[in-house]
Amino acid sequence: MAKIELTGKQIVGLVILGMLAFAMLMPTQFEQWTGIKLFQANEEVKDQPLWQGEEQATPEEEKEFVEPPVTRACLKHAYTLGTSANPVRVYVVDKLNPKAGVQGVEMEVLNVPTPPYTKEKIVAVASNPMRSVVDEDTATDSNGAAEFASNTILVYMDYIFALRGDSTVYDKVKVMKVPCVPPEREGYTFPEKFYAYYVGNFSSLYTSSTITENITGKTGLQYITFDITIGLSNTSSGRAVKEPVLVLRSPEGYELEPGDIVSIYIVRKDGTDLGIPGINLVDYLAGETPIPLKGSIYDEDYQAYMMTIADSATYTVKITYDADQIQTGSDRLQIALDDLGDYRAKDDVTKDTKTSAKTLTIQFVT
Repeated sequence: MAKIELTGKQIVGLVILGMLAFAMLMPTQFEQWTGIKLFQANEEVKDQPLWQGEEQATPEEEKEFVEPPVTRACLKHAYTLGTSANPVRVYVVDKLNPKAGVQGVEMEVLNVPTPPYTKEKIVAVASNPMRSVVDEDTATDSNGAAEFASNTILVYMDYIFALRGDSTVYDKVKVMKVPCVPPEREGYTFPEKFYAYYVGNFSSLYTSSTITENITGKTGLQYITFDITIGLSNTSSGRAVKEPVLVLRSPEGYELEPGDIVSIYIVRKDGTDLGIPGINLVDYLAGETPIPLKGSIYDEDYQAYMMTIADSATYTVKITYDADQIQTGSDRLQIALDDLGDYRAKDDVTKDTKTSAKTLTIQFVT
């Protein structure tokens, strides 16, 4: 048999190949026998519990803050927060006076619907009389803090935070989650403020609430013209009207018939352009379709215009009617201002009306 002789380099190479094969086929035994830990960097990253905001940023990450990734450590060891000593806390703040908290309003924490979280789905959960409440604070304190201390809010879980405004504050819903913070903290205070608006009031449209049109001796097409003021009352400083509208309608029991009113024009004379179309508005009367009014603020959270005391205008109204068709005593036209997108509309969560509608009624007499 021929004798095989190996050089020193060949022997070292075979040993290295053997060790690599051993490491690949039996990694655990290899680590135990040699003390060499395989894939060390990857396992350290995998096992390290990265709490929110505590990982070391790279130079690239320091340029712009990005919420850190959630690791298995957070998800595997899911736990609840919120104790009497260390609650989960949300500050409800006046949007028009950000240094002031909104006191005495209720906030609930609710489970989210199935994604995607549309406003309609969130509102449906928050306004459901049979809703299941995860936690609640029935009245924010003097600083506007809503505190949740039932130890039922899970970390890194989406929840609906629903502000149930009273008659002076508009409702609001928002999806938020407590980040992956260390469990020993027990509680958490959201750094972002939960902005809300106090409910404002409209000023009077006219010097009186009624205009009387005497049609004695009149025939055919006739017209009425007068000026109205659209804005908020002087007592509404620091307040707003959410999603303001102008509605042309007939009061109950005094319904107009088709053809009674031929045309309605409402044209800006001075002040803020509130977005009333410069066309014949008689079709809006037929269906009592709300005419949206633009405020100086469009709030992304509420997805609505907010009218403040800074928004005020004088408009000239010209109404053409058919004197031969109008029924005196039983036909009336009403111009109404209201909030929440419609006449006598109700807010999202509480299903309550908020501001009081202002109306001007045109009545026909002989």
